[in-house]
Amino acid sequence: MNQIFVDGVEEVSIVGGVVRVDLFSYAPGPRGADKRPPRELVERLCLPPEAFLQMYGALDGMVKQLQERGLVQRKDAARLAADEAEAGAAINGAQDVQRARGSANF
Repeated sequence: MNQIFVDGVEEVSIVGGVVRVDLFSYAPGPRGADKRPPRELVERLCLPPEAFLQMYGALDGMVKQLQERGLVQRKDAARLAADEAEAGAAINGAQDVQRARGSANF
């Protein structure tokens, strides 16, 4: 079985009755106006609607388990936007440290 690390979901769409989930990773390169590295599409999941609903149910169940264990908390929209801005600043700082250390990845 293959394992692929992704930083997030770029887009979810439906074309021809098939749900497509585009996954991205952050790539090296010039930062955008939001100070984040560019996103690079790395994989696309293509699922029939029934499989997508099954995956949604599994992910929803995992979110509930994470909440019960105190590992995540649901956030309102304003808090989510503030946290995303803060995460972008943290990514910038971490990459600046890696560049200073001479990392070949950046």
